[in-house]
Amino acid sequence: MASSTTASASASATSPSGLVTISGTVTGQSGHPAPTGVVAAAADGYEVGEATIVAGTGSTSTFTMLVSSGTLAAGNNAINVEYTGDVNYQPSWSNTINIANPLSDFSLVTTAAAVTEASSAATDTINVNSVSGFSGAVALTCSATSGITCSLSPSSVTLATGGSVGAALTLNTTNVTTTGVYSALVTGKDSTGQYVHTLNIVINVPTITTTAGFTLAANGSGAIIIASPGGSDSAPLTVTPTGTFTGAVNLTCAVTSSPSSASDLPTCAVTTPVTLAASTASSATLTVNTTAQTGVLTGEPLNWIRNAGGTVLAALVMFALLPTRRRRLPALLAILTVALVLGAAAGCGGKGTTQSGGSGASGGTTTGGYVVTVTGTDAATGKITSSAPVTVTVN
Repeated sequence: MASSTTASASASATSPSGLVTISGTVTGQSGHPAPTGVVAAAADGYEVGEATIVAGTGSTSTFTMLVSSGTLAAGNNAINVEYTGDVNYQPSWSNTINIANPLSDFSLVTTAAAVTEASSAATDTINVNSVSGFSGAVALTCSATSGITCSLSPSSVTLATGGSVGAALTLNTTNVTTTGVYSALVTGKDSTGQYVHTLNIVINVPTITTTAGFTLAANGSGAIIIASPGGSDSAPLTVTPTGTFTGAVNLTCAVTSSPSSASDLPTCAVTTPVTLAASTASSATLTVNTTAQTGVLTGEPLNWIRNAGGTVLAALVMFALLPTRRRRLPALLAILTVALVLGAAAGCGGKGTTQSGGSGASGGTTTGGYVVTVTGTDAATGKITSSAPVTVTVN
């Protein structure tokens, strides 16, 4: 069956401050359903707009579409609206609408209106095109729905008359991104603020697969400070599962960096194993111990014992040589006292020293900076590992 289409415009010319509305009707045959489908507006053979018609209560349907200076060619635009038909009605064309477009403008065009972000990032190219002789700077910004971040490089482009410049749009997922459909809105604005155009980008995020494993990290500053050799300190650790990992993790530790020519290196111990449930972190503790300086007493403070002993022995011999009638206890005590004083005086001629050599002696842990590396290995296969360095300072 035949149909008829009419159209009119809300303005005879474009302006920077608003859009031009093209509206009209598509009429079918009396007593039959109203036409359905779409209409398309074209100027000089180029489509400048499209709309889905809205069926009325009778045999007439209506439509509305918007056009701007960015979608129309410079000068006069002779526009006809075509109804494309449906199962009941044949196509029809409207009367001609004349819309003048004396203004220069720019347009935003994406190379992919829908982006599939299979990994953590995706890219698209936004082309900024000069329309009707536009030239100048266009500032570009981007905003996205929660779960997606976006950025543009460069964030401003400069167009020559009739030219086109591309900007790279980068889309990233975040730690709250789940499978689903997201959107990003790109906005372009000229230096006068009169021309503002937007472009919507659809982002499809498929199922995000994360490899099962775990991470190991030292809490807080991740550093241990020991006041002096012989002291010890500890640092808390957190083991966090990733993906679908569950099970036991064996922890080991080792000193992996030390000062040059260091002696008595620190020793370490870590609580092990830890057991991880899905999405639940577990704690462990790294303890670092150092060795205190120890020594043995040597040198001449010991001489007084030897000297005094020799003097006492000599005094006893002298006492034995005395005539029997002169051996009395007071005389023996007097001889021993003199012998001890003389032996002690002889032994005090030198100074005592404490040396770190010899059996059981130690210089202690060398002061300075160390690194203790904690390594976690899954107990089930031994193939999944993670490590964390912990700095240790011995003052």
